[in-house]
Amino acid sequence: MPPTSETQRSGWVGSGRYFDALLAATVLLLPAWSLSFANNAAATIYALALASAVGALLSFRWADCDRHRWRRPSTLVAVAVAAFTVVGFAANASGAGALLTGAGLVGAGLSLAIGTFDRDQLARRIVVPLSITFVLQAVLATAQLALQRPLGIAWLTGVDQLSTIDGVTRPQGLFDHPYEMVVFALLAISLALVCSYPERWQWLRWLTVLSGGVTIAITYSRAGAIAFILLLAVAAVVLRSDRTARALVTSSLAAGVVVAVVASSGWTARVDHTTGDSLDEISHGRIQQLEDAWMLVQEHPVFGVGPRLTQWVLEARYPNRTQIFPVHNVPILITVELGIVAGLVVFGLLVAVGVAVVRNRGPALVVFVSLVPFLMVDHLLYSIPIGLLMWAIWGASITVLLSAYSDGRKADTLAATN
Repeated sequence: MPPTSETQRSGWVGSGRYFDALLAATVLLLPAWSLSFANNAAATIYALALASAVGALLSFRWADCDRHRWRRPSTLVAVAVAAFTVVGFAANASGAGALLTGAGLVGAGLSLAIGTFDRDQLARRIVVPLSITFVLQAVLATAQLALQRPLGIAWLTGVDQLSTIDGVTRPQGLFDHPYEMVVFALLAISLALVCSYPERWQWLRWLTVLSGGVTIAITYSRAGAIAFILLLAVAAVVLRSDRTARALVTSSLAAGVVVAVVASSGWTARVDHTTGDSLDEISHGRIQQLEDAWMLVQEHPVFGVGPRLTQWVLEARYPNRTQIFPVHNVPILITVELGIVAGLVVFGLLVAVGVAVVRNRGPALVVFVSLVPFLMVDHLLYSIPIGLLMWAIWGASITVLLSAYSDGRKADTLAATN
């Protein structure tokens, strides 16, 4: 029989040195899933990231899992995305689709495994290594901006300059795009706020939220800034009885504001663009993307155009366009690439997750709001391998936090009645 309590589960579900080591390596190597195969070094690091993830899943003790948690929408959303991606890839195979399909399957496995953890295991096995990875990336990004050089990524990808938008230079750590780092920062901040780190790692918790505020300030993402403010506002309400959490929220906000003031010229340029002449100009072509998406859904309603093929299809159709991007909305993009049924199922699961966390009114709500803005106004959480893995960790963490908070309230109610 599988264990039935948090105490029992914490002692043996997925336990083992091999699993712990491989899972830690998987989280530490998450930025590798963002790399293209520009050279042998990048391909080797990507292969190591894949090997550690597959090894972790193979060494996990699936027979000992508490399977009732798998039924939560927050866990199943990664499984649904993976399943539909496999079907979409079978109907429209491509090299780019193969990478995305593989990442989807790995993400689904990680979501199922992490979803069986208790809150302490989540902190020790996922949040601590995630924080280490993020802080290192934040330090590298800060150095990139200070020196105006693509440190690290020049070696791995051959890129000879940092990304720019509206004339503003933005760092990106070892990620392929600055916004991938923004999403990673939001996930790291939310988990740092709601998880209790082991005593010897408390300094890392503080460093994570401070680095998070700095990262949001120097990447100049409007959606990132909105998500950051929303995340801290929700955390301030949900975690108001936790003195340490309140201090963490205040510190993260202060770090972000101070650095944003120092880097105000970049934010001024982004704000000036926000007051552009047309809505499509302000949104960097998102209106055109919606029109393209509607056209492709009408033409490919059943299986979609295929995973990661939207841009290729549009470039073939409109060779004279200067800029073509996938639609910046994850549920709509899934509908375009995997079909109407896939889009409806994933959207329904996301709504179910939202309803569950609102009803729960616990720490899971903090993690939920961290990525919702990017699910709605960008495509990175589906269109690239690292996006699917971050999405999987996000959903599985919500599952753990929902269960932990519900169990805690039940225990409090039982104690009060006795």
